Amino acid sequence: MPTSRQEVGPASKQRIRATLRAALNAAIRKQLISFNAAAWVELESGKRAKAKLRPPQHAEYWQRTGERPSPVMVWTPEQLGVFLDEAESSRLYALYHLIAFRGLRRGEGVGQDWRHVDLDAGLITPAKTLIVDNGEVFEDDPKTEESSSTIALDSLSVAVLREHRQRQLAERDEWNRYAAEQREQGKKAADWVDTGKVFTDLDGTWLHPERAGEEFRQIVRRVGLPPISLRDLRHLAATLVHAGGGDIHAVKKVLRHSTIALTSDTYTELLEDVDRGIAEKAARLVRRALRRVDSEPAAPVDDAQDFESGEAA
Repeated sequence: MPTSRQEVGPASKQRIRATLRAALNAAIRKQLISFNAAAWVELESGKRAKAKLRPPQHAEYWQRTGERPSPVMVWTPEQLGVFLDEAESSRLYALYHLIAFRGLRRGEGVGQDWRHVDLDAGLITPAKTLIVDNGEVFEDDPKTEESSSTIALDSLSVAVLREHRQRQLAERDEWNRYAAEQREQGKKAADWVDTGKVFTDLDGTWLHPERAGEEFRQIVRRVGLPPISLRDLRHLAATLVHAGGGDIHAVKKVLRHSTIALTSDTYTELLEDVDRGIAEKAARLVRRALRRVDSEPAAPVDDAQDFESGEAA
């Protein structure tokens, strides 16, 4: 199988079987066939894997065994910072930034058009996606109607995109100068291709989604972070939105899920991990004169003895 082909997950297999079963049932009604083979196919559970944070013990487990503790793992914000520091020198830094902070899917990121980005208003609409089929790249609409919803950009993301635009224009000018020099020497050379995409190859053509994924993996290996997929980086956006004060509805809006149930099923455990961290920080905001949150727990009180002595409340 080509390296650009990803293994189909359990949930996708269930949807493929359902589609095939429906098509074969339609063929039976038209008396084209008499047997629905898809109805007898047994598959593993199609439950969506739940995203989980990578606490220190998970990183230690990975370093010791080389195995992922869970199919869908998410870095901590500290680990994300390490990755972004290393990724800043990459020409695809803005892509990784958008996925991590605004939850774009890989195909949506490489398929994003500049005409659907309003940097002055701080808005972005993932209206197109690039998909890979047998190594070939095709443009398509996002997977659901909600996927093409407009989302807000924070000021840092706007600044990152402005810087990326300047880099892209400089690449275009450099490519065209080189092409002109080659033509003057009698060699064939094409100018930079204006596809209108935010993220492109060096010559302006579509960026292959797997190239974005491979560079992501190279950066992860360089800094020695526990391995996650580029899609897992999108999951991190959920924790950042929630840690920033957003509820499950805010997470749904940023990730552009079709239902709140989908968001809840996928991210409940992940957001509970964040909630524990928020709870700890909240407890430390209130200073106490007689009790310290990092002190030893108080000795148990014998209620019966207190009651007999008349001191019970």
